[in-house]
Amino acid sequence: MLCLPPLCFDTFVWHLPLADSTALLLSRLMLEEPHSGEATDWSSTLTIDPAIVLWSVCTAQQVDEVRLTTINEVAVWLASRIYEVWKPVTKNLVTGSDRPTEVETWIELTMASVPTDREELSNGYLHRLLSVSDSWLSACGPNVTWKDIRAGQTCVPSWLADHGKPHPEPDKEPIRLDSSTLSSRIDSHWRCRIPDAAYVLDALNLKLKRFHYLEKSFDRAVEEGKLKSLKQFAYGAGHEINNPLANISTRAQTLLIDESDPERRRKLATINSQAFRAHEMIADLMLFAQPPKLVSCQVDLGAIVDQVILELVSEAKSRDIELVRRDEGKEVVVMIDRDQLNVALRSLCMNSLEAIGKEGKVELSVVLSERVPCHQPTAEIVASDTGPGIPERVRCHLFDPFFSGREAGRGLGFGLSKSWRIITDHGGTIVVDSQPDSGATFTVTLPLRPS
Repeated sequence: MLCLPPLCFDTFVWHLPLADSTALLLSRLMLEEPHSGEATDWSSTLTIDPAIVLWSVCTAQQVDEVRLTTINEVAVWLASRIYEVWKPVTKNLVTGSDRPTEVETWIELTMASVPTDREELSNGYLHRLLSVSDSWLSACGPNVTWKDIRAGQTCVPSWLADHGKPHPEPDKEPIRLDSSTLSSRIDSHWRCRIPDAAYVLDALNLKLKRFHYLEKSFDRAVEEGKLKSLKQFAYGAGHEINNPLANISTRAQTLLIDESDPERRRKLATINSQAFRAHEMIADLMLFAQPPKLVSCQVDLGAIVDQVILELVSEAKSRDIELVRRDEGKEVVVMIDRDQLNVALRSLCMNSLEAIGKEGKVELSVVLSERVPCHQPTAEIVASDTGPGIPERVRCHLFDPFFSGREAGRGLGFGLSKSWRIITDHGGTIVVDSQPDSGATFTVTLPLRPS
């Protein structure tokens, strides 16, 4: 028999037992992901396993700050959260004992925890369970007294302790079940052996977590793969296009030297200026394909945000747009190339200003966060605007070079492409969240230290 993920308080750790049949039930929950109504259908199964109920009540309070006051609420919470809060067997579960004396302990404690009266079963189960929770914890880790629970010195939520009452003194007659059927179910529950049930639960949980992560990141991975392919194309095409452009510009300038007709000079000058414009676009394309090598140093992200706001405040005012920083201005230091990140943030802000056009607001903020699933410390720069929003058909091309999103209020050119390139070169990500007619929010995530 194995144990549930540990319950912790301060330096104390308790490992409540995990029955094989409960492990099988949790596996079913992970696969079926039942809705709230369906979860209550098997809540009666929980009544013969106080260990999983006590673990759920304590974990829900610690992880989600949620109070589970009935068996049905425990069932619903497990159905919706078990795959997320479960921790791997290999790291967080310890092998329990299958010695008959210990199994007898779980059976005896369960009998003392489960009400025999139907009304008490529906309304007072958690109170009854609390009355022997000190015994459950003491049997699974450091000794606990009722006084410890009341004082909030255990993993048991204080709100639950406030509604409970201490169990009978040890010298008093222990609570016994009158129902032989229920007694038989409890006995079978703890003695039943299902080979590798807990390890299957662990493996299933790891697979599901990976599946959900891949599902969430699939669109982003496709977009990044597409942009990387465009980068390779841009680098090759840029070299090829620059050569004829240089030839056109040189010929136009040569003809201008000896040309005296004003109209012909105007036409030649237009050819030359358009060749230079095309050259500048190719230069942007080359920057997207192969930007300068990063020169990183420790920089306060807030200082860069403030600098970008200062550089663009006049442009914003000319459009009657408020450009502000909304966080508390705390210092967030990262290892980045200051100049290149400045270019990326300017492009993001200009994109928002162009999207709004006239009258609106652009807000910037800097926050600390954690990257999932690696839990590496990261920093985020969030840029939100009150523009027209971005339709789904436009959003999937938003970072493509030369893509015009003008119908969505977004400009033409390399602004967002350059932003994407610079940010990904720093090991970061940039994602957009938007709905039509409700503005757009760009979130730039950067590691605090280079990978």
